[in-house]
Amino acid sequence: MTRPEIRLHNLAQLCTKNDKVIGWYSEPFKLKILAELTIDKHTKSELCKLYFIAPTTVNEWFKKYNRKDNP
Repeated sequence: MTRPEIRLHNLAQLCTKNDKVIGWYSEPFKLKILAELTIDKHTKSELCKLYFIAPTTVNEWFKKYNRKDNP
């Protein structure tokens, strides 16, 4: 998937909480981001800007998947 396709794919899975829109990311997308970080394809900052993800969200994914290689 190209960047716009991934973004649109993820935006299709939205819900609201306290009148704020919260994005939901698919498991394969989360694992793709973690894999790209692991192989040093991009820095966390670059990926967050590229995919419009908060760095704290990526940190939560590292915790969720018990990853110790958080850059």
